[in-house]
Amino acid sequence: MKTIKINKKDSILDILRKLKEFKNNITLHPNYIFRGQADSSWPLNPSLTRIAVERKLTRAQTIQLERESINLFMPIAKTLLPAQNTMPISNGVNYEFYSWLITMQHYSAPTRLLDWTSSLLVALYFSCNSENNSDGVIWIGNFAKINDSLQSPNNFHTNSQIDNFGDEIITLTAGVSNERIIAQKGLFTSCTNPLSDHMVLISKLGALVKVIIPKEIKVSVMQELFKMNINATTLFPGLDGLGKTIRDYCSLWDSSSVIR
Repeated sequence: MKTIKINKKDSILDILRKLKEFKNNITLHPNYIFRGQADSSWPLNPSLTRIAVERKLTRAQTIQLERESINLFMPIAKTLLPAQNTMPISNGVNYEFYSWLITMQHYSAPTRLLDWTSSLLVALYFSCNSENNSDGVIWIGNFAKINDSLQSPNNFHTNSQIDNFGDEIITLTAGVSNERIIAQKGLFTSCTNPLSDHMVLISKLGALVKVIIPKEIKVSVMQELFKMNINATTLFPGLDGLGKTIRDYCSLWDSSSVIR
């Protein structure tokens, strides 16, 4: 896996110049997908995977836990969500299965999905927005290589078929979108084995690059992103995003400010 280290004195413009080869054109599918994490030591494990590994669950137990979680979430969510944001999940159809997982992910339920974005700047925000005592990281995935690696892409039709395959990475776009996914230019990776580490699998494909963002420049990068309107208000539409922006504002505030 290729690793790129950003210098401690680099600005956003320097970072963009160093990563200029990872450019997305105006097309339906991106050339590259990006994921920002505030600590470079964190693995590329979805939330459900982290829980399963911590509890030492088997693959079968993890799948059972996932299905029970969907069955708990779905009937209540249908009463709370607008009709256009819900979908059936009859007969375990793959598209509907993943659409419900995307909805669950949006509302903080643990799933086998891992969030990515087609925007390098959005990933840069998430690599710098917390954990100021640790280096951040931007993971860059080669979209085409990941998709071309699928051995049997036409066979992912039902839950049982998904779960019976070996370890295969799948890229997903939102079947039912929302303001947050749109704002963050979001998409997802999933694995047919919910216990798998996405970093290991994507690395094996030669489709992963790791970019280390030094902790020393996190604050200055966040200041520049704030000026560019890349902040929690724009990335998390709604009051929760506004609250997060005020938190960032307090952390980044220039103490020379005076109310006139």
